[in-house]
Amino acid sequence: MPYETYMGTFKNENDHNLERKFGYKYRALKGIYPDAYKLPETEVSKAIDVFYDGDANEDVTTMTDRVRNYTTAKEPEWKAKYFEEASKPKPQESYSSVTIKAPSSFAQGGGNSYDNYFIDEMYNHLKRGDVEGHFNRMYCDNKGYSTVGIGKLLSNRKDLDNYTITTFDEPVSENNPMWTASQKDELWKTHRDFCTSNENNKKLYATTQFSEYKKQQKRELPYFKDKELEPQVKNYIRQELPHLVNMLANEGIDFYNDLNLNRQIAFMDMLYNLGRNKFKLGDGPVKEGYWPKLTKGLRAKNYAEVAKHSYRPDVQMDRNNLIYNYFLG
Repeated sequence: MPYETYMGTFKNENDHNLERKFGYKYRALKGIYPDAYKLPETEVSKAIDVFYDGDANEDVTTMTDRVRNYTTAKEPEWKAKYFEEASKPKPQESYSSVTIKAPSSFAQGGGNSYDNYFIDEMYNHLKRGDVEGHFNRMYCDNKGYSTVGIGKLLSNRKDLDNYTITTFDEPVSENNPMWTASQKDELWKTHRDFCTSNENNKKLYATTQFSEYKKQQKRELPYFKDKELEPQVKNYIRQELPHLVNMLANEGIDFYNDLNLNRQIAFMDMLYNLGRNKFKLGDGPVKEGYWPKLTKGLRAKNYAEVAKHSYRPDVQMDRNNLIYNYFLG
């Protein structure tokens, strides 16, 4: 069985071992250089040491730039040694711990390699219990709408036709057949009634809702398939990423070069959670979805101010605190 089949959050066994060895330092390196998992431990250790080459009082941005310079200079050598690719000379100077040069090609301008990495990281962030959580049965969101997976709104009955639904949390089989259209019709009606007939239902945690639904309907909620839920979320993130990149660019911020992974995730978290109509950067009115105080801090690259003004009243405190700390870097 391939390693990634049962260790889904790791690219391979080396990725897992490096995570165990270096912890958050390794994750920080991957945020700058996503292909770090292809490197041997000795190279990863050297790259991590570059973080601490400078003054103890320097800011995180300077440290990050230094690592980008280092990985940019080392990339041709690494590709030739470890990535089974021919070394391709780059029009740039060699690494210096003093002079700040162009960022790594993985960060520069984005591109599929980094975007795919970011989408995976964002998906794993959203699955956290203190963020969106992940459920393969329908639940009511805090506004009383039927939802599934990682906060995927089911806006109408036709949405159910996008999914395979079965009675048991197992692959489709003769003993666990796909639900028919009429079964989905009934499911839609009973779940909408469940979410709207009792105001308290939408305030319950999802697993408590499952028990309450069973008590009322005398049967369990059916199951959706993870292999269909994951692409829905990742496709939505992929769809919204260019919008976020452009929105930040309008405020003078380069998503790929100016933000570390935590801050990238923090901005996407707000956009994913609030939507385009309720999360806009600029000086417009708050009632129209603008975040002027957060935007002011962003323009000044004062991430303490950005963090301070990232609070969302309808979001659980754990999630607000997490995003606050992500913005701090």
